[in-house]
Amino acid sequence: MLKPTSLRNRIDLLIGVLIFTAIAPLKSESEPVWVPKLEDSQVFITYGELKRLTDQAAIAQKVPAPLPGPVVPACLTQVRYQLKFEKNTPQLIATFTAENLSSGWTSLPLGRFHAAAQDAVLPSTRLARLDDQVLLILEKPGRAELGLNLAPTADGAFEIHLPMQSALNSLEWDAPPPEYAVQLTQADGTSTRHDQAGVVSLKPDKSPWRLDLVERNETLSQGLAQNSAIVTEALFQTQMAQDGAQLTSVSVRLEQSTATTLPLILPDGAEILRCAALGKPISSHSTSAGVHLTLPAPPTNGDQTHSTEVTFTYFLRGAALHDAEGEIDLVLPRTSLLIRRLDWTIELPEGLQLTATGNLEPQASPAPKSHVLQLSRRLCRDDVTQTRITYRHPNLNVR
Repeated sequence: MLKPTSLRNRIDLLIGVLIFTAIAPLKSESEPVWVPKLEDSQVFITYGELKRLTDQAAIAQKVPAPLPGPVVPACLTQVRYQLKFEKNTPQLIATFTAENLSSGWTSLPLGRFHAAAQDAVLPSTRLARLDDQVLLILEKPGRAELGLNLAPTADGAFEIHLPMQSALNSLEWDAPPPEYAVQLTQADGTSTRHDQAGVVSLKPDKSPWRLDLVERNETLSQGLAQNSAIVTEALFQTQMAQDGAQLTSVSVRLEQSTATTLPLILPDGAEILRCAALGKPISSHSTSAGVHLTLPAPPTNGDQTHSTEVTFTYFLRGAALHDAEGEIDLVLPRTSLLIRRLDWTIELPEGLQLTATGNLEPQASPAPKSHVLQLSRRLCRDDVTQTRITYRHPNLNVR
């Protein structure tokens, strides 16, 4: 028989086992763990490691120095001139080899000339004219080659104005037709004659070079004084009416040693009305290359300069002037002869105020009236003398 105390103990033990059994599964479950955020974390490093990391960050943030660029944005590496004969007709072809060293648009002056494209111009290549200089405009980096047929001068010869930027310049010619020779003349008048094919290197300080096709038995002249005539002074006076009509009177003084011609390329639409030399009428004949005035031999009675005065007048119908304001482009005749000095007086209707731009300079003494311009130019040869006149009436209410 069990004693009461022993029974109570057993009951208490049983209750304890039941309670333990009930709470045992609860204690076996894992308690939730709190994970700190990255920005709340702490990292402990040494000072040396910290300095190394900060130095690397400073180097990464430093902007690298730009690489050195080319000395020039573009260059002409070579210009090659070729004189060929097609059915005994001379043709001068210029081939320009250029290099665009930049990453974008750039331009190169090719010289002074008039030409027609020999081949199709590349889409990345442009041609422009600025101050009578032909510019080659390149869009993309790299090498470009351009071939042009150069136009002859008024007397049928060719002139080569070398571009100063070109590193190498050469002239090559085919054998001329029988009984003819190629005459090569430097700027100082020194000439050489060639009846066989050949090639020479051209120097810019001898520019412009002149190429003529002459008869082999023709006497070779040496020196500038015995070569072509020189225009020492040329005076142009242009009068313009409100309806655009233009009348230009020209007085030219030449130095010449023998009978010769004065070659002229007149402005488009111009017509010579009269011409004279030494006060006597002279003849003129027109060709596809222009107009030639026939000049007699100069008088030799004690005159050592052998000068001849030539006068001519031409008429041109231009665009009518606006009553208030506007712009008009005027050009002078072109000649293959060297002109030492050129003076141009331009007179528009009274009451207009004029300003001019172009390749001429205002004369030292200003014109006495606002509707008159006095311009001048020195040392020009076989290029266009032109000006753009901006005119306005001081009373802008006039329409």
